[in-house]
Amino acid sequence: MSKNVIKGRLVVNENVLVEVPLYKQEMVDLAVSKDNNAWDQLCELIISQGFMDLRGNVHIDKLVIDGKERVFH
Repeated sequence: MSKNVIKGRLVVNENVLVEVPLYKQEMVDLAVSKDNNAWDQLCELIISQGFMDLRGNVHIDKLVIDGKERVFH
């Protein structure tokens, strides 16, 4: 597992776990940012890397930053 990752569950089937690696420093910075636009910017960056849009599709449970789990909200 990546030391920086978003963990969640699919909205349509909560039994399906989702992990999205945050392999660029920019992704990590956006994930922990308090800026109002940071989440949308992160989602767009994730989409540009070939992943699904997390917005409306994944219940985010935790962020893992530097190997340490954080509550998302």
